Amino acid sequence: MRKQVAADLKRIESLNLKPDAEWLVFLKNGYKEAGASPETIAAREDRVIQAFPHSDEAYQIVSERWEKAHKEPEDQTDAVAWAKYHSEYRAALKGWIAQFTDSPELQHERRFYAIDYDPDVPAEEGLRALDDYLAYIAAYQQPSISSCLRAAQFLADHNWQPRRVFDLLRDSDKLMDQWHARMLGDNLSAEEVDVWAANEVILRQAAAGRVLVAARLAEQPAEAQRLKPFIERELPANSWPIIETRYWLNRGRMAGLEGSKADALTYYQMALHARKKAPNAYEGRVMDDLMDEARALWKQMGGTETAWKIWSKPPAAKIQELAESGWKKPAKPMPAFELADLSGKTWRLQNLEGRAVLINVWATWCGPCQAELPHLEKLYEKVKDRADLQILTLTIDEDLGLVAPFMKEKGYTFPVLPAYSFVAGLLDLVAIPQNWIVDTKGEWRWTGAPNVPDDQWEAAMLKQLESAR
Repeated sequence: MRKQVAADLKRIESLNLKPDAEWLVFLKNGYKEAGASPETIAAREDRVIQAFPHSDEAYQIVSERWEKAHKEPEDQTDAVAWAKYHSEYRAALKGWIAQFTDSPELQHERRFYAIDYDPDVPAEEGLRALDDYLAYIAAYQQPSISSCLRAAQFLADHNWQPRRVFDLLRDSDKLMDQWHARMLGDNLSAEEVDVWAANEVILRQAAAGRVLVAARLAEQPAEAQRLKPFIERELPANSWPIIETRYWLNRGRMAGLEGSKADALTYYQMALHARKKAPNAYEGRVMDDLMDEARALWKQMGGTETAWKIWSKPPAAKIQELAESGWKKPAKPMPAFELADLSGKTWRLQNLEGRAVLINVWATWCGPCQAELPHLEKLYEKVKDRADLQILTLTIDEDLGLVAPFMKEKGYTFPVLPAYSFVAGLLDLVAIPQNWIVDTKGEWRWTGAPNVPDDQWEAAMLKQLESAR
């Protein structure tokens, strides 16, 4: 079949048509799906670059090649390595912006994304990139809550033009209502409605948080008063931990704006106790607004470092509660499956009875998955020879040609079953990574992940898996 597809593509090329860049990319992708050699695919990519040197299609090819040649640092805590990577990327980006002038995304959006999280970008450059980004959104897209939040966060993080945040988010309620109308329809299950409702609360909390921070930076507390009814409304029962954490964080911010510092510290402590764990390092930085704000207020009120350590640490009972809350019961049974892994071996759920099974759902493009998979590989190496346990993974990559090279590059050896259709049919909403635990009778017991520091992940996951034997 693949040989026939390749032959058909060659016949099309022999017609000497005058294709546009999009058509050439279509041909290139066809060769890739047909299993053509890397040299054949590279030749088609070169044709796009040569024929349409300023196009968005040429930019996509060149940038993808750069990314393959310049791997992101694997250690998220290595600030030096990430600074070097970002410096090299920005240098490349500068050249691409000069060359690929027909790519609106590159000319406007990518420039802003490149400096979005850079704490050292000069104000003039950063604000110019922000203005260009917002102009691009207005010209080529509809303004959205996500773009407004991103722009507002950028200004707040750098303490630039905080009053501008008020303008960016003044219409956030209207944008949120539009988002709500698009997301909710008549065909959603009760579970989907609950998830979308929770996500809406999270977005509204994020918008409120940006306004509260800007009001503090601009020394204009009155700007936050319109949000007071939302911020101080009663917290719904059984809220997601992230909702509870942001609720108390925003209560602390509001109390601080109103001068009630003791109340603010109480709310900050509630937020610290509610969250599952502190943020991990990302690209060489740890961004923890909650801890930073609480600690700054603590010091301002004369608190000592010794007392801070006691005050900020959740009690033992709360730590245990959070650890246990990382897992929940699935809403439906695990359906029987019959899936082949990358080596061609067929796996059936019924054949796994007698073993406790951990199933990890992931994709090559998923950042959180990439952070979790090294721990999964270590756990797999520990248990792969045990007769009572089994670890499987389901990839939801639609481009399966990416999976085997990814596994080889990372040195991962756990079984990988392509399962996009299976996962999409099983779940109302697909969010990854996911971990499923199936007991020895084939019953789906838990879905979730351990709420522990990264260095305790394998031990906690193994304990949960063994409990299903």
